[in-house]
Formats: sequence, structure tokens, C-alpha cells
Amino acid sequence: MFYHRQTGTDEYARQAMVAPIEVKVEEGKGGKVEISEGEYTSEGFSLEGLDPFERHSAGIACWLTATKPVIHEYPNNKFFGSYVEASYGGEPGMSKEEALASKAKYDAPYDLRYNTNRVVNNTDGSIVGYKYFNFTKSYDGDYLQLLLRLIPEGIDGTITVMADRPWESQGGKVLGKIELKADMPQESTEMALEVPTLADLTGKHALFFVFSSDTKEKSICTLEDFTFRY
Repeated sequence: MFYHRQTGTDEYARQAMVAPIEVKVEEGKGGKVEISEGEYTSEGFSLEGLDPFERHSAGIACWLTATKPVIHEYPNNKFFGSYVEASYGGEPGMSKEEALASKAKYDAPYDLRYNTNRVVNNTDGSIVGYKYFNFTKSYDGDYLQLLLRLIPEGIDGTITVMADRPWESQGGKVLGKIELKADMPQESTEMALEVPTLADLTGKHALFFVFSSDTKEKSICTLEDFTFRY
């Protein structure tokens, strides 16, 4: 099933999405058709789960929550927490007009410089989630690293990385924490976090970034992309 969702703050900016559904047909007189619901995930056509060892755009997030609901004032939305930034196929920093005029995205359509969306406004209490990554892949080593590329935004804050659920009370597992400091350069930075061994994460798992800060209603950082390595 193909559908789209809003990105940015403008109702007219959209991101294409896809999810599998199952159709069961009972043949004969009195037969019926059953159509399953599609789950809102980050997988796209990777039905067995995303490869954690590929680099993924932050904008494939399928879970975005905040401490207050969105205010809808058509055609714009006001967010109090994380949301997927609209992009138009240009390199980061380009205006909408520059991005639309850029030809590079046609030469390298899968390059994350062009085919990506950032996740912005990551305030205290925000949660950004991804379903699902398939960690059933053999490797040599005793640990994994999460490499998260982000832009610090001048305040102290913490990103708690969770597996399965964003709350321990619901079975979520804390994989580690990334600390951001107010004096960090406000430029694209790759942060490395050691996480439990792959044996602890075998199979498909969701991944969540939970943001916390003593500075309320100010974005801690902008998420760009991420990958795992061993």
C-alpha cells in the first residue's frame, strides 16, 4: 500500500511511504475479503527489516512524539517536539529554490546528500523511533557501535538510545546514552556509542532516541543520519 505523510510544517510538503498489507479472499457464494491493516514502519520495501550496517537518513522515522500535541492552523502545523524536516533533493543548507533547481539529485538519487530528510526540533521529552532493524547478521567482534550524525544546538542534553520500546516500564532496553554539551561546535558531528553485543539484539528490533534536557522547549540537536558498525 502506497501513501504519503506530511513533512516540515507545511501541509503541502509530503514524503512517499509504503507498507505491506495482506489480502485474504474466501471464494464461493457468501465468501468474503479480509484486508489487514498496514503497520506504520520505517522499513519501506525491506520487509525483513532494515540493514543496521547501512547508513540511514534520520527522516525515515516512523515514531515522533512530544510533550504537547501539534497545533493545526491550516496549512501549517506548529510542533512542540521532533518532526521530519521537508527537503527538496538539494544538499543541506540549500534554499527550496536552489534544491529544486539542482541537477545533482538526478545523477545520484540514492546519495544521502540529496535523498534525505533531517529530524529537527528535538526538544526535552521528544521521542524519535524507527521500526525495524534486523540484527540477525553474523559478525566477528564483542561489541557494536552506533554512529549517529547530528548537529548540536548549543544546550546541554542527553539522547537515551532504546531498543524495542522507548520506556523501560514497557520492556524497552537502554542501549546507552549520548551526552551533548552547550559548548560543542554547532556543526555536523558524528557521535559514537558502544551498544550491547549483537547476540543481545538478534532478530528484528525497533530503535528509539529519547531526548532530555533541563532547557525546555529548545531543540537539543538536529538528527541527520546513522548506522551501526562492529
